[in-house]
Amino acid sequence: MSNRAAASRAFTLLELILTVTIISLLVALLLPGLFASRQAARRITTFSNLRTVMVGLDAYALDWRGAFPCIADPRLPMPQRIVYGNDEVFLIGAYFLAPSSWYIVLATPYYNASQSSPVFFDANGRPGDISSSPFFLSCSLFANSAFWNLETRTGPDQFGPTFHHQVRFTSKKTVVYSPYPYTSGVVTTASSTFRVPMAMADSHVIDPPHNQILRGVGSGEGNYTGSWHFGDFYGGAHTVGGVLGLDVP
Repeated sequence: MSNRAAASRAFTLLELILTVTIISLLVALLLPGLFASRQAARRITTFSNLRTVMVGLDAYALDWRGAFPCIADPRLPMPQRIVYGNDEVFLIGAYFLAPSSWYIVLATPYYNASQSSPVFFDANGRPGDISSSPFFLSCSLFANSAFWNLETRTGPDQFGPTFHHQVRFTSKKTVVYSPYPYTSGVVTTASSTFRVPMAMADSHVIDPPHNQILRGVGSGEGNYTGSWHFGDFYGGAHTVGGVLGLDVP
């Protein structure tokens, strides 16, 4: 093969630059679509997990006269040793830690799953991630409706289980929600439009923008023995009016 023939088959510098430029443009065009597809898949998975969680909570309610899970006894001092599964012991240090640790007790009997199962997590954050937390139950389910009105709040004597039949607005009352937008730091202000996945009392799942979730009781659970949140931070957690209130318009 002559040198002239070899040179005619080789890339010129201009052709190489054009090729790299075209590839870069294609990547730039495709990446947003790939990112959107990944986000859509994670949203679908998160919604599916929340629906599965609600199935287990409904099964629990059938066993306990319609009650939402109340794994700690507010009449007993903290910390409490709670036996679950095959005689395993879970130590809970405060009554209002139950909304974030309920799944430890219910995982085996109601989901046939381990505590680290992805079903308990937002698909955007996996078990072990530093910013990931399992789905939380609304704190408002762990005290009667009078506690969630500062004019009628008296304190820990109002702690205790609540029941599904007490919920007044089933399509607008949060039962379980994803704390991932908060623990990951993407929700930083009241005006944030980041979406928060939530399962409502009628079992349908939504993800309203954070700024569309109604504000809860400003002091959270207040400064009582057993309290954990001293302000309203998580959307849907400290519903004004408790089970009689609503979290979305």
